Amino acid sequence: MLRVLLILSITLMSSTHLMAQEFNYNPKNENNVDDMSFNLAKTILEETSLQVNENNGKLNYANLWNIAVAYNLLGKTADEIIPILERSKKKNPYSFSLIFTEPMNIKEKWLRCFTNEEYDRWYIEAQNTVAKHKALAEKTKKPFNANQKYDPELIKAITEIKLADSKFRDAGDINMDKQRLIDNENMVKIDALHDKYNCYIGKSMVGKDLSYVMWSVIQHSNLTFMEKYLPVVNKAILDKELDKNVIKMLVDRIYTIKHDKQIFGSQLGVEIATDTEALALKEKYSYKPSNVAKTKKRKKQSFDAWFNQD
Repeated sequence: MLRVLLILSITLMSSTHLMAQEFNYNPKNENNVDDMSFNLAKTILEETSLQVNENNGKLNYANLWNIAVAYNLLGKTADEIIPILERSKKKNPYSFSLIFTEPMNIKEKWLRCFTNEEYDRWYIEAQNTVAKHKALAEKTKKPFNANQKYDPELIKAITEIKLADSKFRDAGDINMDKQRLIDNENMVKIDALHDKYNCYIGKSMVGKDLSYVMWSVIQHSNLTFMEKYLPVVNKAILDKELDKNVIKMLVDRIYTIKHDKQIFGSQLGVEIATDTEALALKEKYSYKPSNVAKTKKRKKQSFDAWFNQD
């Protein structure tokens, strides 16, 4: 019996190892792409590798999307990239479609993989998937229950902010001029909620599905607002009120605005920073166990200093 269990254990370990090693997360510049594209691809794959390892070698739709983006930057062929995109779409059709129809995901970035006609077909399919999901969500929307675990008024307020945050940002109805006006209104609402509760509106208050809404408003705001709430988001992650990977996009956004470079590779087309301060930030916001322990013991410090480089 012990031998059977040992063989099973070894088999499972080998299976997980194979899943983790399915893709090359430490690429070489075999196609002689420019340095910026290569460094960005390498950073994306490094971050993806960390996430996959944390998930015991299992790949989710976002991991597969990031691998496809990195492979595209590395100049790999359509035969290598499109199957990865197909797998990402199959894992989570709605979330994949949201990413594929994002304004930043422009056609020109994918012309190595798709013809114009092929891209348009994928894009229209993604638009339809998003539209169907929204229609179904609206049709099956449940009324607020006064006896539910969370404060119904807070749930209602956060849900309204969530819907407004994507009103003119989603596929089929993109109008960033109108969306910016809504983003400004959402910033006022988030400020008011933070003043009222004096904390991040996270999992314990609104549940996991709505825990990212406050971060999303911050991510879509201006530099002053992002810097104001970076410590709040950081504390929310340390307190397990918010999943940790979202802060990498926030840090990249701040660093890109201030220095025209990024740290974690979430901003396509932006050079990866390799200076000492950037590397320190990368270490800090990777949330390795040893760093988290140090952060919890350390007295709160000003986050502005991290970004005040010349």
